[in-house]
Amino acid sequence: MPQPVFQRPSAFARFNLWLLLTFLVGGAAMVGAVYIEMRREALNDAEATARVLLDHNLAFHSYFNSVLKPHVFAFSDKINGKGYFDPTWMSSTYAVREVDKTFKTNSPANYYYKEAAINARSPANEADEWEREFIKRLNTDPVLTVESNIREMNGEPYFVVLRRGESMEQNCLRCHDTPQKAPAGLVEIYGPERSFGRKVGEVVSAISIRVPLAEAYARNTQVSLLLSGILLAVLACVFVLQRVLTKRMFASPLLSLEAQSRALAASPDRLGEQLDLPQGREFAALTEAFNTMSAKLGEDAAAKNHLLDELLSTHAELEQFTHVASHDLQEPLRMVVSYVQLLQKRYQDQLDQDAQEYMGFAVEGAVRMRDLISDLLEYSRAGDHARELTPVRSADCLAEALDRISKSLEERGAKVVVENMPIVRADPAQLIKLFHNLLTNALKYSRAEVVPEIHVTAEAEGEGMWRICVRDNGVGIAPEYWTRIFSVFQRLHPRGAYPGTGIGLAVCKKILERHGGRIWVESTPGVGSLFCFTLLDGEGHRP
Repeated sequence: MPQPVFQRPSAFARFNLWLLLTFLVGGAAMVGAVYIEMRREALNDAEATARVLLDHNLAFHSYFNSVLKPHVFAFSDKINGKGYFDPTWMSSTYAVREVDKTFKTNSPANYYYKEAAINARSPANEADEWEREFIKRLNTDPVLTVESNIREMNGEPYFVVLRRGESMEQNCLRCHDTPQKAPAGLVEIYGPERSFGRKVGEVVSAISIRVPLAEAYARNTQVSLLLSGILLAVLACVFVLQRVLTKRMFASPLLSLEAQSRALAASPDRLGEQLDLPQGREFAALTEAFNTMSAKLGEDAAAKNHLLDELLSTHAELEQFTHVASHDLQEPLRMVVSYVQLLQKRYQDQLDQDAQEYMGFAVEGAVRMRDLISDLLEYSRAGDHARELTPVRSADCLAEALDRISKSLEERGAKVVVENMPIVRADPAQLIKLFHNLLTNALKYSRAEVVPEIHVTAEAEGEGMWRICVRDNGVGIAPEYWTRIFSVFQRLHPRGAYPGTGIGLAVCKKILERHGGRIWVESTPGVGSLFCFTLLDGEGHRP
């Protein structure tokens, strides 16, 4: 089953993806920034409202205690006596609380105001734990004036501001020193226990204002969503616009250049053609560079084709010369051999021993020359591409090669073992010649005192290739000659020791080069040799 091919995304797609991610991250950051800024504005508004209320009520307290009460007490003491008490004008805290109630009745203002005190006369003003702690710190830290925080009460968020409240003044002790010194009416109303025992300079209260944030937060969220939606819409429009412009200004010219380049690459005859210059300095420079390269490739291709034509013409002439030379040279050699042998036969009794030997040398040289010419002709034809490579049963080609040397095998009593021969892609005639040369060498270079043994095996090598090996138990080859023996006219032994022209292995190498394979040898002198070569698989499968 073919594996799916992974295609890398184009640079334009990657650019758009990164740009989209950038827009999304930037949009999210801007939405978050808008939300945080709106939340901060809501807190600032709440704090401003709280400070206005604090400053207003503190001013009311200051006027009430320092201006109004002294004057009214002067008249009241003469009329009502010192035991008289009326909180409506004698208690600034009472007055502020009542004014605040009236203000809330007449105004939709939604806030909570409290003058928190420890042991307050009115239970409504009794400080909670946080307010109590703040009042205690006010009496130990003269610099501390105000403190703000966000607190959650009954599941709702509030912005809470605590500010330094009243400090006991001398005229305040009339109502806050001891129950005995306080107006009798005050004790009758509030009792003799609460808010007594104060001292001059003591901070007795903290003004606490709570501004609810739920409504402000809701408005903040609503406005943030609206602004975020507008912002995201703008970003989306900008992204679409830039994508269209990028495609028109960058991607389309590149795709056009790619299409034209592929068209030129697909047709070698079009090498040297020039591409149209697109708009834009960068693309124009790129196109000019490509056109320069195309022109150079066109010139090189023309020169190569010219050289190829000359090479083909020379090759054809060389083949013609080879055929003619082989025929014209072999014919005189045959005549020399025939007439010298005829002379030997006719004048045998008239020639002395030296003449007989000289004529034998002449015949032997002519025969050797004939064999050499024949082998050279075969070598020149080994790279012939006239016949197409087709699937071939290598076992059949091997059997044909063995049949051609069967007489020599029988004479030497050789043992031949063949295993696992595959179907390969080859020229049958050349494959037979390849086997014939290797088998002949294995038999020719066998050791005289040993029965020749030849093993032919095959196994898969890599993807779509076979390795076929011919092993013998002959004389072997020294490592320094493993490469040299595949060259033309290379012999490792004297001519008298082993027959041959030194071309057989060179022919094998040339045949395998034509088949897209290779050949090599591994050998141990005195033990034997292993000749291996590779061929393409003929059916695309393994046995």
